[in-house]
Order: sequence, then C-alpha cells, then structure tokens
Amino acid sequence: MQSSTDLGLLRIAMTLFAAMAAIRLLVYVLRRVFRGVALLVVWERAIAAAIWLVFALYVTGWLGAVVNWLESTSLPLGKGGVSLWVLLTGLLSIIVTLIGALWLGAALEERLMRMTSVDRNLRAILSRVLRALLVLLAVLVALSLVGIDLTVLSLVGGALGGGIGLGLQRIASNYVSGFIIL
Repeated sequence: MQSSTDLGLLRIAMTLFAAMAAIRLLVYVLRRVFRGVALLVVWERAIAAAIWLVFALYVTGWLGAVVNWLESTSLPLGKGGVSLWVLLTGLLSIIVTLIGALWLGAALEERLMRMTSVDRNLRAILSRVLRALLVLLAVLVALSLVGIDLTVLSLVGGALGGGIGLGLQRIASNYVSGFIIL
C-alpha cells in the first residue's frame, strides 16, 4: 500500500518538475527571441497559466476527458469538419516551430554580428535572410505536422514565383537604365 502511494506522489512530483522546467524553458526562449517587447510579461504569464492548467487537469485525472471532448467537438470547415483537438495541436505546433525558428535566427544573428572579417552590411543582410528562411522552413514543417499536404502549395508557390519574377524584371530593367543614364 505504501509503495503505490509513493509511486503516485513520485509521478505527481515528476509532472510538477516537468511543468516547471517547461515554463522556465519557454520563458527563456521568449526572452531571447522577443527582447524589449512590452507584452512579453503578459505572454509569459499566459503560458505559465496554460501549463499549470494542463498540470492540474492531469493531476485531477480530467485531462483525458478534456482531450476526448476536444476530439469529439468538430467545427464545420469545407466539406468535412475539423476537431478542436486538431485545431489546438496544429496551432500549438505552428507557434512552437515559429518560436524555435526565431530563437535559432537570433542565435545565428548574434554569431554573425560577432564576425569581424565580414562587412557589417553583409552581416545584417545575411542575418535577415537566414531568419526569413528559418521562418519559412518552420511554417512548412508546422504545416506538414498539422497534416496539410505541401504539394497543394505548389500552385500558390508557382504563381507567387511568377509574380515576383515579373516584378524583379521591372526592377532590374530600371537598374540597368539607371546605369545607362549615368
């Protein structure tokens, strides 16, 4: 009897430790990514409250019931429906991958800015391009995690690429015209 109580307390203690570690890790990453943002404290408190809510649901044994309710509740979307659980996990995966990409982008930007052998303007451009590519990669990974087929985006990507190509053609011709005038 004593050992099952001890195991239950150990399970609660491990979950409590994991919740506190998750809160500290998310707060650390948010502070590194969003320096100087005024609403950062509000977001930190909201994340901590959400993690503690999940912890409380787990300890009370209601987490399974809440997840089942979220899976059974469906929003009509197009021909079919999307469950609230899929919507919530999709939103969470997008947020996590974007924050991870922004954190990695900030770390790479710090490293690039310390390189003295490269011109300052080139370092700034490289850091912006790397951050944009990381955000694009994060969105693509998050969309595939949600279950959206990325081949559907090929048509949109082709149209966007054609539009950008035509726009850049006009810019390039203006640039060459400027050189000719000079």
